[in-house]
Amino acid sequence: MPKVFISYNSNDAMFADLVKARLEVAGVDVWLDDGNLRPGEEWRNTIDDSISSSDALFIIITPTSCMSPYVTYEWSFALGKGIKVIPLLLEESDIHPRLDVMQHLNFTDQRRGPWGELIQTINDTVFTLGQTDLILAQLAGT
Repeated sequence: MPKVFISYNSNDAMFADLVKARLEVAGVDVWLDDGNLRPGEEWRNTIDDSISSSDALFIIITPTSCMSPYVTYEWSFALGKGIKVIPLLLEESDIHPRLDVMQHLNFTDQRRGPWGELIQTINDTVFTLGQTDLILAQLAGT
């Protein structure tokens, strides 16, 4: 089952919940900090572990998320780990130059947003990762 981490600013929680619901219906395991953090838990380690075990990180792009040091930490940590980062544009924003060069999915019109493409993107990512693992296993066996 594919696993996705959703990075967002709390102001965008309703859209993050919508993305989570759509992904879960498609059979994707989604990590969202909506109750996944327990009192007394060192949240940075939990977030780092969740990002590290994900196939991809979806970042919801809005002006508030672009200004958030926590959102920036999450996507930059994912990139550093070699995890695919997929921007979901919810509102036009001044995007960090590192993210600006990445193709995004445009959700500025949520009703007509590219929901099918979102699901296909995670499926393609997992398939590619699986193929890479298979090739590496075959190479190791020879």
